[in-house]
Amino acid sequence: MTRRRSPTAWGWAAAGRARARPSGPTPPRAGARPVRDPVAIVAAGVVTPIGQDLDAFWSSLLTGGAGITRIERFPVADLGVGLGGEIKKLPPAPRRAPECRASRLLLAAASELSVGGGALLARDPARLAVVVGTALGGVEEGERALAGATGLRTLAGALYDSPARNLARGLGASSSGTGWPTSSSPAATTSSAASSCGGSTSSAP
Repeated sequence: MTRRRSPTAWGWAAAGRARARPSGPTPPRAGARPVRDPVAIVAAGVVTPIGQDLDAFWSSLLTGGAGITRIERFPVADLGVGLGGEIKKLPPAPRRAPECRASRLLLAAASELSVGGGALLARDPARLAVVVGTALGGVEEGERALAGATGLRTLAGALYDSPARNLARGLGASSSGTGWPTSSSPAATTSSAASSCGGSTSSAP
């Protein structure tokens, strides 16, 4: 792109003329390895406001079940919205359940994999790993640390006590945990699934 700078009433502005981009697919970044192996979904687990297992979730989808109710987890009197998709009851916790509520929900969903994909898990566990797509999280844990007045160091750590880290820590205690390597993909909202399948960014043994 060819640029020049010109003065304006608010300061300097950059103007330019973009060169024509070549047609065709965008070349991969330097050092990036394209994903060539196909991805297959052989089992699934869900914990949602319209069903806390796969059968209940699918049945609610087919029958038009509604999961939007009055929010009960926190006060909403001073908020403009009092409705939300809320999971009212946490599933039973594993032996060493993490404190993070979102991680407990993830562990409950992961435990369904031992039922839906039991044959795969038993056949070749050495080829399996856990990939978690999640954003930062940790707000609830940060508020808990702040209420406990345990110091700024604890508060800062709690803000990063995200579902990804808690899930990796607690997966060995779940019914499907076998000490697999775990990898987290800190992507925003719905892009986490695509990022997790296409190549995650950080890993922990």
